[in-house]
Amino acid sequence: MFTKSTIIYIALSFVLFAYLFQEADSCFLYYKLHVNIYNNLPPIEPPLSVHCKSKDDDLGNHTLTRNQTWGFSFCLKLFSTLFWCDLYCDGLSLNMVAYDAKWDYNPCKKGNCTWTIDAYGAKLPKGEMIYWNRPPP
Repeated sequence: MFTKSTIIYIALSFVLFAYLFQEADSCFLYYKLHVNIYNNLPPIEPPLSVHCKSKDDDLGNHTLTRNQTWGFSFCLKLFSTLFWCDLYCDGLSLNMVAYDAKWDYNPCKKGNCTWTIDAYGAKLPKGEMIYWNRPPP
């Protein structure tokens, strides 16, 4: 009924698909990206409040003490992935795009975007900087 080459083709196809879908969190046709937020505020500052979301996912509120990191991962979809975060600390606020697939220049390193939050604002290792919104005097 089936030729030997047909059986081999079906078996290899089954093995390939089983390999591709072996993990629930794997990204099919896209690669996984990681965004981290590291609290490097001075020791006298209160904890940092972080709220990140995308069009489809609200990642909730997180509180980071000094030297603490929180992060999230997602499968990149070209030209459509966009995550933004709101940060608050002691009357200061900062609204930032944590990752945008439409960036002409990608400031992240090898699939990792680690934002360091300090007294000046949020920055990435490649130089991207977003400053705190200062409260009115």
